[in-house]
Amino acid sequence: MCSSRSPFICFILCLSLGLLLPTQGQAKSKNFAYKGFTGGMFLHTGYVQSKPFPIIVKEGITLQQQIKGVPIGIGGKLALLFGNHWRFGMEGYASSVRYGATRSAFKIGWGGLLVEFIYPIQRYVPFVTLTLGGGGAKNMILLEKTKDDFTPLSVVYREYGFMAITPSLGCEFLMSKKMKIVLKADYLFSPTQEPDFASGFRIYLGFLFNNMR
Repeated sequence: MCSSRSPFICFILCLSLGLLLPTQGQAKSKNFAYKGFTGGMFLHTGYVQSKPFPIIVKEGITLQQQIKGVPIGIGGKLALLFGNHWRFGMEGYASSVRYGATRSAFKIGWGGLLVEFIYPIQRYVPFVTLTLGGGGAKNMILLEKTKDDFTPLSVVYREYGFMAITPSLGCEFLMSKKMKIVLKADYLFSPTQEPDFASGFRIYLGFLFNNMR
């Protein structure tokens, strides 16, 4: 499970594992043999939105807030290929969105284990992925707006962890035997969803590198 402070730990650990695995050897099963790994980095954007949630400014005064906007983020994944259609691995991402008139900030980092079904068609590789894991969220709500630097502000801050279920689909295009460009979309669910948790679609553009047998 990845925290918001280290969204790439899952990716780095799995990359290290993949580099240690041999690219040649006798397979236990001809139909489900290890065939190498693929990994790389992604940039993403999209649209996310939370439910309205109350903020207690002072005794007797409550404001309604809602997170909605365009997130920007980065991350990576690494997956091991078994047979012709199945990949298993890990991925992790960090994402942030500014929202409201005061430009408050909602940031998350998440990741987990993934299982992926691929269906290669010549140079194209469509895929469907399910990732299970979790992460952490930080919500910094600015109660006032200022244009001056180093000016004290009234701030409400919240930090919490969450479980994550992330289905995604996309397609890879083989630029060479060692390199692919990827376009995918996902939707991040949280079964433990907090009132100020923003869910939504994200679109990813990335590059993957292959090390295949």
